[in-house]
Amino acid sequence: MTFTWAQSRIARRLMRFFGGFALLYIFTCAYFWGTQVDKILAPLATQPSHPRRMGLPCEDVRIPLPPDGQKTPEPLYAFWVPAENPDAPVILYLHGQDATRGKNLEHTESFHECGYHVLVLDYRGYAESYEDESPCESTVYEDALAALNYLKSRFTSQRIFIYGHSLGGAVAIELATRREAKDTAGLIVESTFTSILDMSRLQYGGLLQFLPVDLLLTERFDSVSKIGSIKRPVLIIHGEKDSRVPCRMSETLRENAGEWATLHLVEGAGHEDCCLIGKVEYRKRVCDFVSGCLN
Repeated sequence: MTFTWAQSRIARRLMRFFGGFALLYIFTCAYFWGTQVDKILAPLATQPSHPRRMGLPCEDVRIPLPPDGQKTPEPLYAFWVPAENPDAPVILYLHGQDATRGKNLEHTESFHECGYHVLVLDYRGYAESYEDESPCESTVYEDALAALNYLKSRFTSQRIFIYGHSLGGAVAIELATRREAKDTAGLIVESTFTSILDMSRLQYGGLLQFLPVDLLLTERFDSVSKIGSIKRPVLIIHGEKDSRVPCRMSETLRENAGEWATLHLVEGAGHEDCCLIGKVEYRKRVCDFVSGCLN
């Protein structure tokens, strides 16, 4: 059977069409794979503010990192906001994406006014910490662990609470599963998500069903699969009007955490303003949680 000229022309067009579609598909996959770190972690290079500008006592501290082969990494930058009582509980604050230790300082202020010490860490790749190095999921976990070990060298683990906001909530959940954190007093996560895969589906919708997401996704932050292994008190806070991370994700985390977790939804609050919109109830809920863990 031989092709006519018209059939050959149609065949060539089909080949060009499917070839172009294949190239577009490969380009789309490469784009999602290559840009995921910047999209997920979105590191800031500048420092928006400083606790002293809010009237808070503050010391600029450096957090040492363990040696990496032949290289001794530069220490990380952090704010240490001390409480008046030297024996006060300690909050390890892990910030989210598109943030630094100098952003969302209203959270730091709230914890300080509750009477707590606060250590606010910048992961490498954020602001002054490793300005020439890009962060990734594994390094932010390492940095959070280094900050915890720094605090454990100064305070008893039973008075240390791990707190994470947004993406920092995923970092906090991972840290709470580590052996080094097993004796910490409790975990507080705010405005956080179930996993990056769920967030991607929320943002990109049906497009992802045509992509090999499991092969492309290197930064997973899969909190929903981890939170059930944390066998100590967990407080989950979320704004009911959060348009960035829907509060149903915190409800799912609460369901998977079991009896150890409680969920508090702040009426009228969005992604970053729970401690402002629900100021009195927010602080009471946090203070009650911390007191309950210590007692």
